[in-house]
Amino acid sequence: MTTKVRIFRRSYTKPIPDKATISRRRGRGGGKMATWSKMRADGTCEVYTAPLTKDGSRIMCWSRHWFLSFEDARKITDPKTAAYRIRYYFFLPEDYEEKRRQDWTETTGRRVTENPMEAEAEVWEDQAGAVPLTETPSEKNAFRGWPLYQRLRGMMELRGLRQKDLASIFQVTPPIITRWLKGTEAPQSGDGLGSPIPEDLAPLVLRWVETEKTPSAEDMASIMARRQKKKGGGGRPTGRN
Repeated sequence: MTTKVRIFRRSYTKPIPDKATISRRRGRGGGKMATWSKMRADGTCEVYTAPLTKDGSRIMCWSRHWFLSFEDARKITDPKTAAYRIRYYFFLPEDYEEKRRQDWTETTGRRVTENPMEAEAEVWEDQAGAVPLTETPSEKNAFRGWPLYQRLRGMMELRGLRQKDLASIFQVTPPIITRWLKGTEAPQSGDGLGSPIPEDLAPLVLRWVETEKTPSAEDMASIMARRQKKKGGGGRPTGRN
């Protein structure tokens, strides 16, 4: 969920000081300015300036302190959540994420990666009887080493299925399957880009490719519940990200 962060100073107005002189600002925007001076206790004089309000009856002032405002997509701002975000975004050490990943690696024995292909390979490498990564993609190893959408297309054809059959298996519409099978790489045929397989469905697609195990009703219900919770409401998932 996207959160808007606004850093600002609060504005307020004050009466124009006595003996202030009014002048027009030069440059872009114009506008009138008030200029006045005050004597300090040490005998020195300090000069102040401030813009006037639109009607010219008062001067504009801003607070010395800066303020933070957080607002999520539903325009909900929770003070506790805001306090947590302030600590997270502004007061964490620079190496926080790096140490967090290092702790995860030491605890679980797994390496953190942003590459979905590497993650997929590592998961299936741990499975009993998994095909070695060095083996050439083929029908025997479910085309392992190819992008997931290509493996899905290859196993669909190998098992004699059609796109509407895959749509029924993964409870999406045939047009969505068409976009999945196009992939997100730049096509040479000029057909246009497809859509990525959603992250929450990718493990089930991978399992079907490797084992031909069809997602159960419980699997799909769990995905639907997570999507509805993430969106904060109802609505049937469409199979998109």
